[in-house]
Amino acid sequence: MLGELERGLPIFFARIDGRPLPLITKAGAFGSQETLVSCWRFFTSPLREQDYATVRKLL
Repeated sequence: MLGELERGLPIFFARIDGRPLPLITKAGAFGSQETLVSCWRFFTSPLREQDYATVRKLL
């Protein structure tokens, strides 16, 4: 686990075909009406090259 996008929304990275894939899990009644918007923003915001370098070290 790399952190939480919001309380109860852990962020992970998995390696698929050698490439990092960001994952967010959500369970139960965590979050507000803006939670899915936060997830969408996370996935649609471009990751900088240094972010990928950090993820590669962790995988």
